[in-house]
Amino acid sequence: MSNYITKTDYITQREKEVIGRLSYEKKDIVTRKQFDAYFYKYPKNVRSKLIFRLKKKGILKKIKNGLYIYSPIEAGPGGRNISEYRIPELLFPGGEYYMGYSPMYNYYRFTDQIYQVVYLLNTKLQRTIDAGGLRFNLLKIPKSRMYGITEADFTGAKVRVSDRERTLVDLLYYSAPAGGLKKAYKIMTDEIISGRAKLKKFIAYLEIFPSAYVRKRAGYMLEKAGIKTGSLVKTINSYSLMTLYEGRSRKGEIDKKWGVIINDSQG
Repeated sequence: MSNYITKTDYITQREKEVIGRLSYEKKDIVTRKQFDAYFYKYPKNVRSKLIFRLKKKGILKKIKNGLYIYSPIEAGPGGRNISEYRIPELLFPGGEYYMGYSPMYNYYRFTDQIYQVVYLLNTKLQRTIDAGGLRFNLLKIPKSRMYGITEADFTGAKVRVSDRERTLVDLLYYSAPAGGLKKAYKIMTDEIISGRAKLKKFIAYLEIFPSAYVRKRAGYMLEKAGIKTGSLVKTINSYSLMTLYEGRSRKGEIDKKWGVIINDSQG
């Protein structure tokens, strides 16, 4: 059962004051710094207790430490949702992130599937956050993987996202949301052959991506489709064998150039 308070009888006078002020200020997101400025007349420990109680009552919803969504009582038990595209800049004001994986597979029309999880790859945080009606998976990655990033406008919010070619690289690394590696290979070759994705940029991204299996599998499949792979083969160790498909037998013909085991009869 929800612990959201819908009757003002359960709201203290101080809490009513907070609600009134935040509604007057038309806040949907409030920081601890703003909260302290609005209610400076109360000691710090009192302000902390107010935030704690309002969180329990569902009127404030934590995004991260010192950052909250404000849901007035009239928003009901479900609370107020805010645009999910405002969340990234609030979580990472320094810009050390990008939106990637499944939301971008949909954005670039690699798949028509709509996803309810937003992946934010970043250099600082590894956790899951529920905010704005969606789940945000914050995935910590090394700085060496922070490339191929552009900016997109989502309903007025500027969001750092992987560009088309980088999204293709990520698709080969994390193909499950799009239907697995076989589907990912088809998307990759279709994007390159159609010219929607730039081959030279894609190869450059592959060459510096730290996962050997992504480079090997991509090289083999590109070459099989008759697409030039440039200097990509120089970045791989052909003596270390990897399967073309995950979760399948390691039995199959070996492509010595790319160090790939063709472990699928239709591969």
